[in-house]
Amino acid sequence: MSTNSTESNGGDNDATADIASIDHGPSASEVLPPLTQFGRTNVDGTVDVLSVDWTQVALLEPENVAQWMFYLHRNQHPQTIRLLHTLAPGYTHPGDIMPPNITPQWYVYEESGLPGILMDIVSEPDMYCLESGSFKNVAYSLEILTLLSSFVLHIASPSGTEIMVAHIVQNVMDKHDRLCEALWNHRRLMHVLPESYTFRSPYLVLPGTYGRLSSFMVAVFQQFALMKELWGGSVYPFSSYGIKVHLYTWTYFPTGDYWRALTDHHVAVMANPKGPSVVGDVMTSAPHPFPEDLIKRLCLVLRDERVEGEDVYAAVSLTLRIVEFAPEVVAQVHAPLLSKLILISLLCCQRQMCRSQHDRQVCPSKYGVKLLTLSDLTHAIVLLLRLDGRPEQSHHPMAQESYLSKQLNITAIYSVTLTLAQYEEEEGTLDFGLTEFATRAHACTRVAAVGEHMRDNTIMLWHETLDTILAALTYDEEKLIRMKTKAHNAWLAYGKVFGLTADIRETTPPAKQPSRPSDESRPAPDAGL
Repeated sequence: MSTNSTESNGGDNDATADIASIDHGPSASEVLPPLTQFGRTNVDGTVDVLSVDWTQVALLEPENVAQWMFYLHRNQHPQTIRLLHTLAPGYTHPGDIMPPNITPQWYVYEESGLPGILMDIVSEPDMYCLESGSFKNVAYSLEILTLLSSFVLHIASPSGTEIMVAHIVQNVMDKHDRLCEALWNHRRLMHVLPESYTFRSPYLVLPGTYGRLSSFMVAVFQQFALMKELWGGSVYPFSSYGIKVHLYTWTYFPTGDYWRALTDHHVAVMANPKGPSVVGDVMTSAPHPFPEDLIKRLCLVLRDERVEGEDVYAAVSLTLRIVEFAPEVVAQVHAPLLSKLILISLLCCQRQMCRSQHDRQVCPSKYGVKLLTLSDLTHAIVLLLRLDGRPEQSHHPMAQESYLSKQLNITAIYSVTLTLAQYEEEEGTLDFGLTEFATRAHACTRVAAVGEHMRDNTIMLWHETLDTILAALTYDEEKLIRMKTKAHNAWLAYGKVFGLTADIRETTPPAKQPSRPSDESRPAPDAGL
């Protein structure tokens, strides 16, 4: 047993839980192996480590496993890998993390502090070494991350008593910031090796493995951070490094169901007080290709028709935060890519509105997400257009592509959003959505490239939408009257910006009619994108 283990009331479990941090503990010469009945004893009374049967230790002496891991790693002993394989024998690829076969031993491992020791190990600055002869090489580091991922997944599951889970989660979360800092500092591992390169261990493949594991780890930690019942009703202060790692690994996440790594948990974390500064920091501190690669990934998600609901909202929310809090970085992105982002965002708006029309009949509860998604999309597009039109950016090639600005029919988006939002059952969601959308739509009128075009679209759609809202007010259920009245008042206020009232209908048609989508399933009034 380690000589600096702390004696306390409960014996071995408590002592193991108090093992010092790997970096700040005793030197290797001061650390002794735990006693075991499954290995030979040397003349000096110590255990012959090479003779230990790790399967028996893991099964019958689980309370000693954390101490063994501490001892083996501290002494850089080759038996460390054998112990790791004993604890996680069923993996064919570390990216395929599944919940472990739950046995009583797993609870003992967790109670004795093994997850915390694993986190200390992979947080050491000299881990992830690319030299194959180094003990702390990449293969070993990823073995530790793989096992740690299994523990985190198990801890996050509903098994076990609430008191035990809270105790273990607290121990893990206390080390989270340091782990994410290490993952961020070694993010190069996602790029330095080709996907087919194997490093010592035949089933450890980079860089996809590192990306999957680090993304998985951060996502689960986000889940922990949002479990308010564990933190006295408040959200755990999530690490800035955690947000950085999540953004970076999501950007380079292997293709496939790539959007599923970006969840509503991510959006909640990005919305915390740290969010804005962290977004700007990661955009400016990451190497040159990252900003463009992130925008490319967002384009990939927003144009994918399989992506819907909260997955779309997560991507849209991230798009807004990037444009809002890192405008100088976005301004340097290749102009055609920014044009592509605007166009894909517009198409995503149209797709979401068409789906919202269907949701009104099938699942009215989805309106809240749709409303917020359209609101954030509009805000992001407005900011992009403002960036396009700033005098100091007039040299930017984007200024030559202002025709894209005229494709933005904010009035049509707002019209459809209001028409659908009448059926939103959550009054608070409607209030927030209407306020945000109105503010952002009005901001468009101050963008020179779209002001006149926007007035033409408003003249064409305003009374049609007003009639639709008024008709709905006459026969719908009483409980929705307040909602529809709010939508009605919001639309009246919007028309007032352009000099339109319910009494006076504009008789002069716009000089040029905006194009309308040909899809017969489009909602009424037309999206006009």
